[in-house]
Amino acid sequence: MYLEASTETCPEIDPQVKSEFEIEVSKIPGKCCPEIVKTACRNDGKLYKPGETWKSLTNSCVIETCVDGPNITKHKEIEVCSKQCTQVRIFYYTHLHLSVFIYLKYLIDWC
Repeated sequence: MYLEASTETCPEIDPQVKSEFEIEVSKIPGKCCPEIVKTACRNDGKLYKPGETWKSLTNSCVIETCVDGPNITKHKEIEVCSKQCTQVRIFYYTHLHLSVFIYLKYLIDWC
């Protein structure tokens, strides 16, 4: 009788990856280590399937997408907004002494 033994070191799942993606661990027949596959993106406790997008809670100009492929990833895109502001004149009177008033005029952009 002849026996052959081998040792295989299985990769550990990075905690950062666990926090950002839904992970599926599958046992492969004849293999010691399981297959680790990202199945969805995770953001602020919500799961997003490949192809879905969401706005960042910390920065409303950032749009993220869960991108499908051999290895699911997140793609961040920064939205550039062009503002057309209206100029507004603000008139302000302030009383300094009994009969002295100061007239101030501001020109501001109202966005």
